[in-house]
Amino acid sequence: MIGVTVTTTGSKEDALRISKELVEYGLIACAQIEQIESVYLWEDKMHHDDEYRVTMKHAVALAEDIRSRILKIHPYDVPEVITWEARTTPSYRKWVENQSV
Repeated sequence: MIGVTVTTTGSKEDALRISKELVEYGLIACAQIEQIESVYLWEDKMHHDDEYRVTMKHAVALAEDIRSRILKIHPYDVPEVITWEARTTPSYRKWVENQSV
């Protein structure tokens, strides 16, 4: 099993900054960034915004450290930080675990 954590940002620059910092700190093996559209209520107002989804792969044991780091560096007041465990191939799991230490 590996960990997968997702967050969203309002700019590509923030998505890259968060991704690079977590890779540099050895918390995640990799991150994928994609542009998305989000529809949500915030402070009783409907929003429809372009955002960037950051999907990160990491060792399961690092999930709490990743969450804590994202909360410290994320520009949103209430950032999305969702983590789950995922099955993968033994070779990919080994690579992820060796990159995120």
